[in-house]
Amino acid sequence: MRFFEFKDGEVEPAVLNLYMRLKNLIGSAEAKDSAGQFNWQAIDQIVNDLEIDYDVFDKIYQTHKSLFEPIVHDYSGDGIQLLVPGTNKDTRNGDDAETSQDKVDDIAASAAEKNLD
Repeated sequence: MRFFEFKDGEVEPAVLNLYMRLKNLIGSAEAKDSAGQFNWQAIDQIVNDLEIDYDVFDKIYQTHKSLFEPIVHDYSGDGIQLLVPGTNKDTRNGDDAETSQDKVDDIAASAAEKNLD
């Protein structure tokens, strides 16, 4: 299926297949504590019934935003980053997720302030 074959409002079986494959990738990435980032060539190999690249995915995403927005963290010409629980959920709006080192720094700063009083 090519870019021009998608019609507004329809959820083609190929689109549902893409959605299910991406959900499976999220599960695999979560099990491996991975960020779930894939280039277009990898996605194209996983999804056999679509010739997928940035332009095709962008059309699919914009047409079926309610379907893909909950599972896609970001996508660009380089590839797609899936929304894997525990890895990048907190950075959806461009904010950096708090790391364990940030928490340690906050605790140390708090303790230092108490010792100075």
